[in-house]
Amino acid sequence: AEPPPDVAEPPPDVAEPPPDVAEPPPDVAVPPPDAAVPPPDAAVPPPDVAEPPPDVAEPPPDVAEPPPAPPSTSLGPTIPSVQLVKAKITTMHTPENERRVMVVPEAPEARSKKPDSQPEALNRLIPRITSTDGAASGTRLPMFAGRWALCTGTVLLLVACPKKEAPAQDPNVIATVNGEVISRQDFERELSREAQSMDGDAPRTPEQIEPYKQTLLNTLIERSILLQTAKAQAVTVSAEELDRRMLALASEYPAGGFEEMLKRSPTTRQELERKTGDQLIIEKLLEAEVFSRVAITEEQIRSEFNEHPEQFSEPEMAHAEQIVVKGLDDAKRIQQQLWQGKKFSDLARRFSLSPDARVGGDLGFFARGQMPPAFDEAVFRLSPNQVSDVVTSDYGFHLFKLIEKRPARKKDLSDVRAQIERLLLERIRAERQTEYVAALRAKAQIHINDQTLTTVSGRMVPGTTGVAP
Repeated sequence: AEPPPDVAEPPPDVAEPPPDVAEPPPDVAVPPPDAAVPPPDAAVPPPDVAEPPPDVAEPPPDVAEPPPAPPSTSLGPTIPSVQLVKAKITTMHTPENERRVMVVPEAPEARSKKPDSQPEALNRLIPRITSTDGAASGTRLPMFAGRWALCTGTVLLLVACPKKEAPAQDPNVIATVNGEVISRQDFERELSREAQSMDGDAPRTPEQIEPYKQTLLNTLIERSILLQTAKAQAVTVSAEELDRRMLALASEYPAGGFEEMLKRSPTTRQELERKTGDQLIIEKLLEAEVFSRVAITEEQIRSEFNEHPEQFSEPEMAHAEQIVVKGLDDAKRIQQQLWQGKKFSDLARRFSLSPDARVGGDLGFFARGQMPPAFDEAVFRLSPNQVSDVVTSDYGFHLFKLIEKRPARKKDLSDVRAQIERLLLERIRAERQTEYVAALRAKAQIHINDQTLTTVSGRMVPGTTGVAP
């Protein structure tokens, strides 16, 4: 059928459709691009389709508009596909196309039904897309080609990127450090020992136990990291080194006390040796990697001395002797003998109940505030070789004799040089150790099972009674 007589033919400057694009149906008029209103017999756009710009006529939904430039219907490897929705561009790698640009919609509601023809105003909004060879291509595919490519790309994305489900957390594992497990059983045992040593058997709320849990967890994680690092660097401890350390531990107890402690402790001797060996390995690692690289200069020593004079000042000191007896009458009788010229140290050896009686009651030098207030009040107001009145305390009845008194003074640098050097070494080594462990921890793969950690209560667990070394 011929076009209706009241509709103008397309202007002569509009490009004819390419030979491989379907011609409009013969019974439907092709509207010119600048037509103000659609033909009377054109289909009304569906209500959910966005209105076209006011200066562009709405084309019928089943009529394809000839693009301004001859399009190509080929889906070649260098022609990207485009869909007229708000989208983001994703690069896909396929065997036939090394780099293909796919357009993926950002929201399902953006996929409203579009007419197959594109108004020129919308064509101007479509950016030019760079093809795989880097050249800008202004050619756009017909809508059916873009939709086909979009669907194909979506399927490829789903196949290439399967959704991974998070692995279920093991209720028997508190954490893993580079694949090494910190078990719940070991964690609960250590936590119970720590809490018991601090608070005894008193009941604890979750809020009270939480600081212990976090501190212990950090300690176990860092110990695991340090042992792994030492193993990677082949740091070992000999049997002789371990024996010397075990002997040093035993020497801290009275005769037979160390073995008795092991009997009452849930920790076996083999476990204690293993923990002691681990501690020695960590110490050797830190000595080689951290402590050996710390040196204290003379400038640092002088700066510390001048910036903190209060730390290197000596308070008022007193050197005194004492006699301690149970009763007031005993103290009065001894006082009478002192007035008669008896020697204080001889009477102290004879009558005093204090352990210092063996050395004549000599207390040595002590600073003001170091002794109970009643002792300070009695001693620091005496003159050298003067004896105090009877002083009462919870220990009994005391007599004091002042031997010497030193006023407060600032110490010389030569007197405290070694002290300052030890202080700076301890401080700087602690700082370097913290930095070293933090750097190792930043590179470690640490996974904490928070669900299991929250269920740990810190209550007594079997095998944690007794004294832990």
